[in-house]
Amino acid sequence: YTVEVDADLMRGSGNAYGYGVYFRARDYDNLNAYIFQYDPGYGSSGALLFRKIVNGSEQAPFGMADLPAGYVWKDQVKHITVTVSGSSFAAYLSDMNGGAAPVLEASDSSYSRGAIGLGTWGSAQAGFDNIKVSPK
Repeated sequence: YTVEVDADLMRGSGNAYGYGVYFRARDYDNLNAYIFQYDPGYGSSGALLFRKIVNGSEQAPFGMADLPAGYVWKDQVKHITVTVSGSSFAAYLSDMNGGAAPVLEASDSSYSRGAIGLGTWGSAQAGFDNIKVSPK
């Protein structure tokens, strides 16, 4: 399936802020899921990440892509697409590669089903619109 969302990171500062698109999420109280993270606070200049959440604990990234110096993280609506096919995942951003080629690809086979969701962390304030889930 494909998850699409228009997202705008309006505020955030420090080393721990951003937003994410959850997929194959189960058990809200003891979350097991995957997440695509739009994380300007990661590392020295921010990154796009795929992570696994195990029993509510975020794991180290199993996929990571740095964005070019000077990339505008805030105050611009980004159309994000995450494709999920078996154990393979890909993320697309409207302002990278014209939205036509993945900016990040990874794979993991721990979780085979679950819901989607959206979230922020740290000091982030984000807006989400036009959320769509479609069969691939």
